[in-house]
Amino acid sequence: MSMDFFEYATKQKALLAGTVPSSFFELENSNRSLANKLKIVLDKIKAKLFKMKLNIRDKFIYKFMPKKVILVGTGGHAKVLVDICERMGKFKIVGCTSQDSEISRFCGYKIYGSDSNLEAIFAKGITSAILAVGDNKIRKKLAKMLKEIGFDVVTLIHPNSIVSKSARIGKGTCVMPGAVINADAKIGDCAIVNTNSNIDHDCVIGDYAHIAPGSSLAGNVSVGEGTLIGVGSSVKPGVKINKWSVVGVGSTVVRDLLKQKTYFGNPATERKA
Repeated sequence: MSMDFFEYATKQKALLAGTVPSSFFELENSNRSLANKLKIVLDKIKAKLFKMKLNIRDKFIYKFMPKKVILVGTGGHAKVLVDICERMGKFKIVGCTSQDSEISRFCGYKIYGSDSNLEAIFAKGITSAILAVGDNKIRKKLAKMLKEIGFDVVTLIHPNSIVSKSARIGKGTCVMPGAVINADAKIGDCAIVNTNSNIDHDCVIGDYAHIAPGSSLAGNVSVGEGTLIGVGSSVKPGVKINKWSVVGVGSTVVRDLLKQKTYFGNPATERKA
C-alpha cells in the first residue's frame, strides 16, 4: 500500500521535472469521468425501474381496487361517460344522481335520488364524482357544488383518444373517443373535448368549454370559459374566442370573436337578434 503511494508521489515529482508523460494522469481523470457517467446512467435506469414499479402497482390497484365514484347526471352525455369509465377501468360507478324522478336505474346503475342527495352520498364515503352534464352553465354550477361538498371530480380520457404527453388536462374534464390533443395544449377544468375533435398545439381551452364532435382548432387558438364550439366547426390558427360565446354548427372562424355572442357561417359572423 505504502509502495503504491510512494510510486504515485515519485511520478508526480517526476512529472514536475518533465520526465513522466502527462497521459498517466489524463488516463486517471478519464477513468473518473467514465465512472461518473456510468453512475448517471445507473441512476436513470433505477428511476425508470421505479416508475415501472409504480405503474404496475397502479394497474394492480385499478384492477382490483378501483376508486368508487358517483355519476352526476343521466342524460345522453352521461351515457358516453359511463362507457369511457368502464373502458378505463380506474373507477367503479356505485350509482347515479338524476333530476329525472321517473327513472330508477341508468345504464344498469342504481339512481340515488336527485343532486340534493350528494351531501349524504359523500358522508357515506363516496368522495369522488363524474360530472356528466353537457350544458356548460349547469356543469359550472354543479362543479362548484361538488367542490364545496368535498368531492374529487375525476378526469375521464377515452383509451382511443390521442393526448400529447406535453398537453395539460384539467380536473373533471372529459376527452371522448377519437379526440386529438396535441403538444402543449392546455385544457381547463370540467371541459368537454368531444368525439373526433382536434385541438392542435399550444391551444388554450377555458374551464367548462365544450369542443363539439368533429371540430378542428388549429394551433395557438384560445377559447374562453364556457364557450361552445359547434359540431364540425373550424378555427384558424391564433384566433381568440371570448368566454361564454357560441360558434354555430359547421362554422369557420377566421378572426377573433371578442364579444360574448353567438356566431355562425363561413366566415363566422355575429348572429343578429
